[in-house]
Amino acid sequence: MNVWALNKTEDIKKLLIMLTSQLGKEAFELSERWQDDLSAVGLCKRGDPSLIAYIYTHGQETDRYGIHLLYPDLPDVDTRGIIDAKENVKFEQLVDLIIMHLEIVPS
Repeated sequence: MNVWALNKTEDIKKLLIMLTSQLGKEAFELSERWQDDLSAVGLCKRGDPSLIAYIYTHGQETDRYGIHLLYPDLPDVDTRGIIDAKENVKFEQLVDLIIMHLEIVPS
């Protein structure tokens, strides 16, 4: 992934570089759902685009992030509209949430 080629704000590009450095190049995939949102990015579990962490900087304090954890549809369970949302999260907390939600084993 060439972060600098993405149409994102510097904060989001910096975040993606830090996440890739900490979690590894193969830890996640980018969702195409928010490719036109300059101040946000969607991270997917590798091989499962329905498990998403939506991360944004709009309306957050400096060096803080908002995150929405989105869940896939499950058989016999209505997961539509279930979102775990957090505001003004520090980078270290953000990494922990992403690892847990996307089931990443850090490299």
